[in-house]
Amino acid sequence: SAMDGVTPGLIIDDYADELTRSDKKSYGNRYEDMGLITSELIVIAKDFRCPLWTASQMNRSAFYNENAGSEGVSDSFQKIMKADAVLILQQTREQKQQGVGSAKIDKARRGVDQLTFPLRFEYSRMLVVEDQSNQTPVLPTSQQTA
Repeated sequence: SAMDGVTPGLIIDDYADELTRSDKKSYGNRYEDMGLITSELIVIAKDFRCPLWTASQMNRSAFYNENAGSEGVSDSFQKIMKADAVLILQQTREQKQQGVGSAKIDKARRGVDQLTFPLRFEYSRMLVVEDQSNQTPVLPTSQQTA
């Protein structure tokens, strides 16, 4: 096959939410189909023994919410349930104007989650970098010490 000898270090799916099912395995509804698509992407990554990275989008109520979490993902929550890690890039409208925002590790199956890191956005270069003026990630309330 065309993939013989290919050993990727990472598979990037540009946007899993755009994938659709047209075969006999389709459930006929977006929620179930997205769960099946997610499972099949995971199988591909396991076959190649490498990580898979894809993007999704928040629903309308979570779109500009600086405290949005995985529960605000659009389409199917199965994407979150099946993921090993979920990183949420967040920006309010005001933060967007200022070129700042944050990244939250919302789920980490094998590590610490609920950590938030400040970000700086350089739109002219489409660059997102950690804001070095604040080196300490924000811990969730339950993990903060007095």
